[in-house]
Amino acid sequence: MIITEAAVIALNHLGRPARADEIHSVILTLKLMTKAEVSTSEGVRVKMEMSCVNSKRNDKANNLFFTRVSPGTFDLLEEFKTKPKTPITILETVARKRRLSR
Repeated sequence: MIITEAAVIALNHLGRPARADEIHSVILTLKLMTKAEVSTSEGVRVKMEMSCVNSKRNDKANNLFFTRVSPGTFDLLEEFKTKPKTPITILETVARKRRLSR
């Protein structure tokens, strides 16, 4: 799982716009990624800015998932605002198996 995928799940879990440090905490709480994989909230913020529709960065990603509500606060685009159909425990297991297979 990459940071942007984990951030989409975290924002869906929160159900509201959130700051990068909150999203970082939720990613670690839900065990979507380990501390080694996503060490700081600054890394989460940078990756999310790269996937923002209204970002002024030159190095935007191809897949845009987020919109910037205010500096450092992000929300999901409407087409990604759905409750995850997969229970969190299954996502934790899948993320753990992916980490172990590396």
